[in-house]
Amino acid sequence: MWTRNKAGSRPSKKLDPLNAKEFADVMNQAYDAAGKPRQDAFDPAKYPDGQITRTNWMDEIFRTAKIQDYNASVRGGGDMGRYYLSFGYRKGEGILLNTYNERYTVRMNTDYQLKPWLKIGENMTMSVTDGNGANTTSAYTGAIISAIFYPPHIRPYTADGGFSGLPAQYAGAYGDVINPVAYLQRIDSKVPETKIFFNPYADINITKGLVFRSSFSITKSFRDAKTFKPKPMLAESWRIVNDTTWEFKLRKGVKFHARGGFSPSREFTGMASTSAGLHDPHYSEWRRRQIDALDRDYDEYRRENQSRFENEFSNWRTTREGKRQLLGQVREHMSVVGSDEEHVGTVDCVRGDRIVLTKGDSADDRHHSLSCSMVDRVEGDRVILDQPAAEAKRRFESESRERGFFRDEREDERGPHILNRSFSGTYER
Repeated sequence: MWTRNKAGSRPSKKLDPLNAKEFADVMNQAYDAAGKPRQDAFDPAKYPDGQITRTNWMDEIFRTAKIQDYNASVRGGGDMGRYYLSFGYRKGEGILLNTYNERYTVRMNTDYQLKPWLKIGENMTMSVTDGNGANTTSAYTGAIISAIFYPPHIRPYTADGGFSGLPAQYAGAYGDVINPVAYLQRIDSKVPETKIFFNPYADINITKGLVFRSSFSITKSFRDAKTFKPKPMLAESWRIVNDTTWEFKLRKGVKFHARGGFSPSREFTGMASTSAGLHDPHYSEWRRRQIDALDRDYDEYRRENQSRFENEFSNWRTTREGKRQLLGQVREHMSVVGSDEEHVGTVDCVRGDRIVLTKGDSADDRHHSLSCSMVDRVEGDRVILDQPAAEAKRRFESESRERGFFRDEREDERGPHILNRSFSGTYER
């Protein structure tokens, strides 16, 4: 018997990315919101090439994937014995470039009636699987997030067929982003695995209505995980099962089963490396001692400080929730003053756990923000801090210098989203 099936799959919905001009506009807004000077890379007068849309990165990384499935089988036999043999092959491409899963399968079942009272048989299956997978969950180098952040004016490939990169003159303006097509096409992350299942058995008719079955099975698997780094992970496991089954036929349609046996198993996992140092027994022993000592110190520190950490964190969180409640009372144009009643700034908006001040309150014409932890109370149209105005200004100015591009955006997302409020006229001062 021979069967062949072919099918396909594709993403049901893809994100609609920004074009080059929209991308540049958003980046300019982000720099403005972060209080940073705009970059030349997003200035159409200084870098007009950055305003030309050349690539839809979502279309580049996704594809219509092919699925192939082939199966062949043969069976036969008579009163003295029967057999069944099948072969299978399946390959399914992933909807992302250079991803796939592949499987080979062989099955064989036989049984023989050696005596009127004795039948023996076996079931055997062997499968080999392999594939190539991609990281889609990382918020830093995942294939999908990279397709969102990579500039659309860049083509996937250069004129000579190599992978494109950021323009050297403006690379720093885009942050740490990677060409998603290059990432996917360079993937070499395979986990080939071979599994073998073997199950011989014997049926003995002791008397009419009573069948004794002894079944012995073993499952063995070999796995060799390979990634781009030359450190393949080798794994082996096996399991032996011995089953003895008694079957009593009391009357037509009524059976009673009893079963017993044992099932030992073993697993092994090892790390193979091409690093010469790991083959040096003296280095390996020294390295093992260092890691063991580090593990012991870490466990002891964690046990000694776990209770203190939990108490301090619980108290901090309770205080933080109280501060967040105060943010719900903050409105646009409220005056922010220190504990000494000196003016600190004017509220522009609330973003996450922070109060953003207007540009007019800063000497550098930039937006600064205050953490909700600095708020003591809200009275009337004033936000009163728990520290003098000079200290509050020193803190937010210091934070602005230390905070990297977009870092404050990510920090804001940690707060409750219900507090994300932009008032009319935000960032227009």
